Amino acid sequence: MKKNKIISWVVSALTFTFLMACADESPVSPLEEDLEEEYITHYSSSSSCTSIIDCADAASRPHGYSSSSEKYSSSSYYYGNSYSSSSVSESEKCRLGTSSKPDSYCCSYYGYQCVALQEAKTLHFTVTDYYQGSYEWDGLDDPGDPEIYFNIYTYKNGAKAQSLSTGYLLDLKNQTAWSGTKSVALTINSGVDSLKVCPHVIDEDVLSNDDYSSDYCFSKGKLGKLDDYEDVYQYDAETNKYSLYWQWYLY
Repeated sequence: MKKNKIISWVVSALTFTFLMACADESPVSPLEEDLEEEYITHYSSSSSCTSIIDCADAASRPHGYSSSSEKYSSSSYYYGNSYSSSSVSESEKCRLGTSSKPDSYCCSYYGYQCVALQEAKTLHFTVTDYYQGSYEWDGLDDPGDPEIYFNIYTYKNGAKAQSLSTGYLLDLKNQTAWSGTKSVALTINSGVDSLKVCPHVIDEDVLSNDDYSSDYCFSKGKLGKLDDYEDVYQYDAETNKYSLYWQWYLY
């Protein structure tokens, strides 16, 4: 409303001036010229206007309005609180994994980012799939009779801590494939930071058994960083004799 009144006043003044100039071909009167200069001087101090029309438009805008951005400036219009990373506690940074402190610090002071287990936990181990890769077991074109078990070794700072065994989880007769779940629960001691799983596949024979194990072991470190019930999937396909799949979690 204010803007419309000012522009209306300015337009009326200019119209009157134009008519007077046409009537006697005389320039704008000194009084009108002084008023225009005073008006421009007053508003140009707080804006970039250079004409009386621009200054009238600037005078009608709210305080803090920026013509270059066509919106209220953040300095006079927005007063929200800015977020600062300094407001996040060191404990929360450790929990989120964003702390600049080493893992050992977060573990010692807050119990987060621990590499080793802070208490004894149960290892729930499950074999899920087995496939015979070659029919040449015993030199015969027949399915094998695989007996399958796993040795599990745990470590503390590189030193062996435990030697565990699942016992025979599978004992198959004349089978080339199997899918399902066979599980066992084992205890992992506090302070353990890594483990490795070594599968063993034995072909049971009448006279003597044949060990077709790949002789590979499969490791997992930083056990302390695993969530309870977080599945770890592993498999052994390092030999053409078989493929074997299993999974485990701690709780």
